[in-house]
This record gives sequence, structure tokens and C-alpha cells, in this order.
Amino acid sequence: MRPAPAAARESEARRFPVCPRLRARQWWARHAMDAALREQLDHSRFHQGAVRELAAMLPATDEALSAEIAGTIAARDQMGFLLLVTAALHADRRVSAEHLVAGTALAGDPSRLGNFAWKMEGDVPGALMAPIRHGGLSREMQAGALFIVAAWWAEGRCANLPPEFAAEARTFARMKDHKAGVLIYLAAAARKAKDEGFTAVLRQNYPQTFKEEAITAMETFITAALAAFAGPAIDLVPAVPPRTLAQGRTMRRAVEKMSRNDLCHCGSGKKYKRCCFGKDDERLHFSTDVAGMTQAELRAEPEAGLTDARLQKITPVELDHAAGRVLEAGDHHQRGGLAGAARSQERDELAARDVDGDVVDGIALAVIRLDDVAQLEVGRSHGSSSR
Repeated sequence: MRPAPAAARESEARRFPVCPRLRARQWWARHAMDAALREQLDHSRFHQGAVRELAAMLPATDEALSAEIAGTIAARDQMGFLLLVTAALHADRRVSAEHLVAGTALAGDPSRLGNFAWKMEGDVPGALMAPIRHGGLSREMQAGALFIVAAWWAEGRCANLPPEFAAEARTFARMKDHKAGVLIYLAAAARKAKDEGFTAVLRQNYPQTFKEEAITAMETFITAALAAFAGPAIDLVPAVPPRTLAQGRTMRRAVEKMSRNDLCHCGSGKKYKRCCFGKDDERLHFSTDVAGMTQAELRAEPEAGLTDARLQKITPVELDHAAGRVLEAGDHHQRGGLAGAARSQERDELAARDVDGDVVDGIALAVIRLDDVAQLEVGRSHGSSSR
């Protein structure tokens, strides 16, 4: 979606005075996440047993819990975010809707996003409109967020739809090549919002969504979706740990592959299957797109994964985080590649790939501090693409 105008950004800043990601940065500068809780998050897979264990370990105060959730968002730690929010809701703890401003993309799928939103406190529609307007969501997540906002209003949970809802919904409905999974959420959003302009645009661009059989399917879908939103958060979590390894980008093994009957790599002299196989097999479930590194290790040392290939795919948030780490470490070897990655990405491209402008500004500032030559190029590119 297009970047938000300055006036809209200022309006949003008044409604959400502190972005969860920014608050997390401030909080992390003063505190460290509870060691036991961080250890549990780093070594837990997404299943009901892990959620129940975490629910018993949550911080005592709502303020501390909110800071921990904001910390997972700041680190773009999707598994940590899912586990922590689900555990908090399972324990009937207060979770603020402001976490949806930067956390919506981490919810994974619209059904879970709706389930989280249904139980959060605060301005849920307003919080969801922020990532809808700024972009950075998949099409399915964006359509799902629009449906959640419309359903929230239709169910009498707020007096009015957000003023920007109609324009955003119509713009999204004009986009070409929406797949069936996106259209079902869009059609459901139009039905719940009762906005004539939104419905007209959707009918013009996707007339198949208004056929009799499609309408019947949509009504069934709405009933099931609302039931999922209202149900316990833990019901959307697998009962047992998933058998699949880590997923997301192209994954690289956190442990080198070796035969079970080979001598163990630890030097014990035992066969691998009788030594480190079980520990390594568990480690594989936390693999990343950087060979040899788990999710926890990459969060702790983001600069370690800054290969030339990865710099072309890294998200602005990760680049921002890694830049800070490189600056702290004074790593001169990383400076050229990091600066080049930031220079090669125009502001519009960054806005389309992530959320808001503080990340772009953070990257530019980091590069200015990293490389005196790069600062001139970044400044020119940043300024021209902002105008």
C-alpha cells in the first residue's frame, strides 16, 4: 500500500503516542528480558503444552508483560510473539491492542489475528488500520485485517468504522489478481461493513464473489470465522509439537547433516545416534536462513548473518537492528556491505516491504554513522524519494 501522508502519520501518532517497537527499544535499553522467560521462549515450539508452561511464568504486572510482548515485536520474533500473546490470553491477562500496530504481521494468519484482537483491550480497529495503511502485510493478512475491523464494528464493539477504512478497502479491492483466500475475506469485509462504494468496487473487479454459491460460502465462512475469533486462544494452537522444522525464508540447517552411525562431532568417540543426535534434532527446529545459527543466536548476533546474499533480502527492521549492533561492536568489516544495502533500497521500496518511516530513517542514520561517504548518497536518495 502507499505510504501514509504526513498529516495521517501525525494523527496516528496522537492516537498511538508510543509505537510498541519504539517503546521496546527504550525498555530494552534499561532492562533485559527475564532470563527464565527468554530461555523458555528460545527453546519452545508452538504447541499447547508450551503455552501452558509460559502462562505460569508470565511477569506479575501488566506493564512488565506488555514490555515483554513489545520486545518480541521489536526483535521480529514471530514465535516468541505468538507464544507470549497466546499464553497471556490463556491466563486471562490484559493485552493492549497497541501491540497490533507493529505486531499484526507476526500473527501468522487472519484467524489467529482475529482471535487475538477479539480479546485485546483498547482501540482494536484503530490499531489494525495502522499496518493496513502502511503496508508490509501479505494480501491475505491485509484482507483479514479489513474483515476483522468491519466485523468488530458490525458486532457493536465500536460506534463507528475508522474514517480511513472505506478508502483503504476500496483501494485494496481495486488491486488485480487477488486469490480465493484473499477474496473470501474481502467479500466478508464488504458484507459486514455495508459500505456501498467498497461493495461496488469489489463487484466490478471480482464479480465472481457475488454469485449465489459464493455468497452462500461467504456466509458460512463468516459464521465460522467469528466463532474462531471468540474461542479460546489456545484452541488455535497445535496440541503437540509440529513435526516440521523451522519455516519462513529458505531455511539453512542449524546443525550439519551427518549419518546416525558416524562418530559424534563432539569428540566423545560415541556414535552420533547415541550421543548428540537428540540435542541436534531439537536444535534443527529453530533453524534460520543462516547456516549454523538458531533463531535465538541470530537475534543475539544479527550482524553475523549479513552475507552479501542476505543483505539483498533482509527486511528494514532487521537491517536497522543489525546496523545498531555493528555500530556497537565497531565492526569495520561489515560497514561497506551494510551501507551498500541501505543505499540500494529506495524509500518507496522500503515502505512497501515494511511498516513505517522510523525504520528507514534509522537505517539512514546508521549508515551516516557507519560511513562518511555513504551518508551523502543515502541523504540524496532519502530526500529525493521522500518528495
